[in-house]
Amino acid sequence: MRRLIPFWILILVMLMMATGCSYEDSSSGSIPIEATPGPASEPTPTPEPTPRQPYVFDPENPDYREAMRQWVVDIGAAARERDEDFILIPQNCSPLFTYSGEYDGIPTDFFLDAITGVGRESLCFGYRSYGVKRPDDYRDSVIDRLNIAAGRGIPVLSIDYCSDPDQIAYADAINQENGFLGFFAESRALTELPEGQPLYENAGDILSLQDAKNFICVINPGGYESKEAFVEALSETNYDVLIIDAEYNEENCLTAQDVSALKTKANGGERIVVSYLSIGEAEDYRAYWDDNWLKDPPEWLGKENPNWRGNYIVSYWDKEWQGLIAFNDDSSLNKIIDSGFDGVFLDIVDGYMNFED
Repeated sequence: MRRLIPFWILILVMLMMATGCSYEDSSSGSIPIEATPGPASEPTPTPEPTPRQPYVFDPENPDYREAMRQWVVDIGAAARERDEDFILIPQNCSPLFTYSGEYDGIPTDFFLDAITGVGRESLCFGYRSYGVKRPDDYRDSVIDRLNIAAGRGIPVLSIDYCSDPDQIAYADAINQENGFLGFFAESRALTELPEGQPLYENAGDILSLQDAKNFICVINPGGYESKEAFVEALSETNYDVLIIDAEYNEENCLTAQDVSALKTKANGGERIVVSYLSIGEAEDYRAYWDDNWLKDPPEWLGKENPNWRGNYIVSYWDKEWQGLIAFNDDSSLNKIIDSGFDGVFLDIVDGYMNFED
């Protein structure tokens, strides 16, 4: 006798066929029905970033900080047309690392990408006068900004104005904690070499600023009896980086031969030699200076700095001033490169403060 299929089973089978489902649970190994693929969609292209346009100074709507950033970047570009490895170390410029000037602001990548190192005065000592300690909260805020550069592998060169052994030990500990290089100057005028050899003395070859363990900055060596005596004194040291002035005085400049000799430490290791260059003030003892400017000053020449005799505030964005410093054939920068220096240590980069309200 033929067995009849129960009615409820027929209903169940019809429902399964209508929905395309398998009777078996998916975990039991049944093969799911694949959907028919549609046409492939084109991937959304990633928009290319808009290239930054060089800042052009607008006297009606001036941005003095951006003008200084652009000035520094342009100096680096001009130098690297002649020496692609030219070192650029602006000093006292950490507020320029972000658009807001604060450590947590948006970084100014174009500026940070252009510099090789950064200098900082009085991080711990020399606050307002020699040997005076900077308040801890102020120091820490400066360190926070400096670490924007340090975090990108840009060396920080810190100059403290102190000679007391306890102060030096304190400042050195701060430097070591943050990975900064330190120099402890015996006067704010940076006139002479300290006695003895540097901290972290080594015989290694210093082929880049990142290799350096120490440095020295002596830019007013008037106490030496001659340029030759000054060069000889430097030659007897083992500092990894020398920051000096290409113009020993108004009559004598360091020659390519002088600079070449200084690129070897007393212990035989190679080192870096960098020249000081003020870009935010004019100095009346420089080769570019014209005594007639005191009676008939160019538009870009301002008043004398009351704290530094012979130094004058300038409109640093002015093309004539920039030509004297960096772009003319006989500019200060070209003379520095001609003498064989590895780079420049830029001063008065905080000159924008003279114009901000």
